[in-house]
Amino acid sequence: MSLLGPYYGIHSRGEPDEIPPAVAEEIEATYPGYHTIPPELGNEAVPDVAMDTVLMGEATIYVCLFSVVWTWVDPV
Repeated sequence: MSLLGPYYGIHSRGEPDEIPPAVAEEIEATYPGYHTIPPELGNEAVPDVAMDTVLMGEATIYVCLFSVVWTWVDPV
C-alpha cells in the first residue's frame, strides 16, 4: 500500500497470472478506491532519483512508492 496515493502492488516471485484474484479483491475491498500498479509501469526506472539502497537512475516506481524489497527478485 502506498501512503502517497491510492495504489498498491502485489509482490510475487512467480508470474503475474499466478496471483490469485482473491488477493487483489480483498485489498480493494479493504481499501476502497485503491488500484494496482501494473508491472510495466511499476518496474519503470525513475531518472535522477537515488535512494539509500538504490543507485541513481536505478530506482523504480515500485521502489519509490513501496520499498527496496521490490529489488530482491527479478522484475516480472
